Amino acid sequence: MIRTCDPLIRSQILYPAELRVHEGRKLLLIYRFGAETATPTQPASGPRPEGNAILKSTMGAPEPLLRCEDLQKIYLSGGRELPIFSGLNFQVFAGERVAIVGESGSGKSTLLHLLGGLDRPTRGRILYKSQDISTLPDSALADYRNRQIGFVWQIHYLLPEFTALENVMMPLLIRGDVRESARTRARATLQDVGLAERADHRAGELSGGEQQRVVLARALAGEPALLLADEPTGNLDVRTGERIMDLIGSLQRKHSLTLILVTHNIAFAERCERALRMEGGGLTEIHLTGGTTPGNKGFAT
Repeated sequence: MIRTCDPLIRSQILYPAELRVHEGRKLLLIYRFGAETATPTQPASGPRPEGNAILKSTMGAPEPLLRCEDLQKIYLSGGRELPIFSGLNFQVFAGERVAIVGESGSGKSTLLHLLGGLDRPTRGRILYKSQDISTLPDSALADYRNRQIGFVWQIHYLLPEFTALENVMMPLLIRGDVRESARTRARATLQDVGLAERADHRAGELSGGEQQRVVLARALAGEPALLLADEPTGNLDVRTGERIMDLIGSLQRKHSLTLILVTHNIAFAERCERALRMEGGGLTEIHLTGGTTPGNKGFAT
């Protein structure tokens, strides 16, 4: 059973917001058995939802790709305000690798959710290609997640009754891609992560490292510009975690992605060009011994 609070449903399945997970499953069953009697709620063609300026071409637009201004997030808990962070100001340039480190509960994942359009800030602006995503209507925000962002979580959230190929196809089918096109794209992405021979295996038949590679393929299948990775190796052993990070780095370069990595692992943070520390409700840039300094390999090729 997939819970509605799972990040997968909010980020990888509910593309547009009005779709429900059972419709995503239905689309995969249509693909699997060739039925033509069901269609997604969102039409594959016709006008896109309003507020879709975020998806328009911005060739020649000035960098940075992403900029946060006076960002604040406050939750209500037991009738009281629980401040997570306040006054965050930072920017990320196209093609950069940026790590965010900090203690558990400091707000790293909350920040990633805001950047990915899974939540809205209490105050402040999140500018993606000069468009404030925090002001977008829900339908356009869902489209932003679908077409601009790739998510990699610590927990894989794969649908267990479907194959690796079908899990990677799902976000493409839900956004209206033709089945053959979605299948071709999903196979190519699985090839990228070294799982072409495991494409027809279900999630439970894959190792932990293989499952996380499917997650990475699912994140990249839609050809996003920004990859958000939240502790992507947290559930893996050290050696497998190293391999996954090497793969993320290789694919980041191959596809010219911008990467924001949340991690407790300082060695992984050192592979990035910049590092930010979340602490005491604030965000500060820190210097690590790795990154692009002489002698450091960064992400393996």
